[in-house]
Amino acid sequence: MKLLKKLWKKVSDMYFRFTDYSNLSEDYQELGDNYEEVKEQNDVMFEEIKDLDKAIIGLNKSLAKYKHDDVHSSLGRFKSFLQTLTPTEIQYRFKNKLQPVHEVFEESLLDEKVIRDFTTKTMKFNTNIKSITDAESLVMTFCRRFRLKYSNFIYYTSDMSLYGKSEYWANAKETIYNIAHSKKYGDCDDKMVLVYSCLYYLLKDNYPNDMWRLRGMIADLWSGGGHALLTWVSNEHNDWIALETTFKDVWQDKISSYRVRNQMFYQIRYTFDNKHEYVKQ
Repeated sequence: MKLLKKLWKKVSDMYFRFTDYSNLSEDYQELGDNYEEVKEQNDVMFEEIKDLDKAIIGLNKSLAKYKHDDVHSSLGRFKSFLQTLTPTEIQYRFKNKLQPVHEVFEESLLDEKVIRDFTTKTMKFNTNIKSITDAESLVMTFCRRFRLKYSNFIYYTSDMSLYGKSEYWANAKETIYNIAHSKKYGDCDDKMVLVYSCLYYLLKDNYPNDMWRLRGMIADLWSGGGHALLTWVSNEHNDWIALETTFKDVWQDKISSYRVRNQMFYQIRYTFDNKHEYVKQ
């Protein structure tokens, strides 16, 4: 750029001194030399651009390979990734003693008839509707129906109010009883266990190959404290999304449209199903 300005200045000087024939030949010679210098620099620049293009092509190939190898590139890849993780055991005093967290699901599922009756008779949930075409539409439809019938604003309450304890994780049967008699389901962990139990049998009956996509999660909240929520591996993200349990009802669909790991609300501690706990995600 400086060289081009220099050329332009030289041409301007020649124009204003065009009557000075004694310097005209010298000016033309200098102009020709400068032109060759600019041309040489342009040639170098074009070669550098070609090298840059090659580098960009190589980078795009590397990014494509990375995307192909990414564990979130498909449901199958994320499932395979989860299968490589070693299950662990994390204990919590969610009733009267320390016990592995997954046992809250395991014990809850023993009341199969109570859970099925709640789903089909109390909730009147029917899987034979047009909007349910796969496992994800079943899960989302049920969660939306549950929120509409049992609003967090009305049915949420503390463990102290229901059980006289600061911390108590109810099984599905207990929460179903409380809904019927107290018009309350409890707090986040109580609702998580109930919804997990209902979805467990719905998936088992209709989409058994997708049951791996449903887990409970314990997370740290950005505002402080811990939180229990239900999660699902979504078709869009091939990663955990929140089937949120106790945030404001109006936030639910929005929260469920983002990966849990990309949200400011949560920092994942661990997930669990009815068999194990898993720390690394």
